[in-house]
Amino acid sequence: MKQMTQLQKAGVFVRQNFLSAKHCADLRTKILQSRQVSGRVYHDAQSQINEDLRKTQLAILPYEDIQSIQDLFSDLKPSLATHFGLHLDRCRTPIFCCYQQGDFFKKHQDNGADDPNSPQSLAIRKITVVLFLNTQQPTTKLSHFNGGGLRLYDLNDHAKPLTVKEEEGLLIAFRSEVYHQVNAIRQGQRFSVVSWFI
Repeated sequence: MKQMTQLQKAGVFVRQNFLSAKHCADLRTKILQSRQVSGRVYHDAQSQINEDLRKTQLAILPYEDIQSIQDLFSDLKPSLATHFGLHLDRCRTPIFCCYQQGDFFKKHQDNGADDPNSPQSLAIRKITVVLFLNTQQPTTKLSHFNGGGLRLYDLNDHAKPLTVKEEEGLLIAFRSEVYHQVNAIRQGQRFSVVSWFI
């Protein structure tokens, strides 16, 4: 409860139990069974694999699974628009992430504001949505992992970054210009779904 209060005070949109444990488990299984590709980054207007900056796998799920999550996210548009005081057009196609032991994503902005050569497809991102599919806790269960953790910087003039203790089914959203990173996974696998409102 303390974490939720901290996040909300820092301006983060929070929805606990956004997805049921069963739905999260089903998605984890589908991610593991699906074809996966390496996550990419943009640098000098080029999309590229750079494992010094980002090391994770993205799963290619069936269309109906992608659409189902996109529809659920899209239903949040009025609440997100009110919370952040922004006009939002639509939700982009979500991506399904799997972080293995040692995987990470270094500090970055999702809208590429720190790179003048970022493509328009990044620049139009207004809100980042992250749905956690398993819980951050030392264990060997597939529903848990150790290490990792999403760290958010410079939220509402907070001097210290906030590290989210990730929980199965928890959804958070923040402005896409917010610097953030995924710390390295120490044990197990971290599963999440990410999308953006433009």
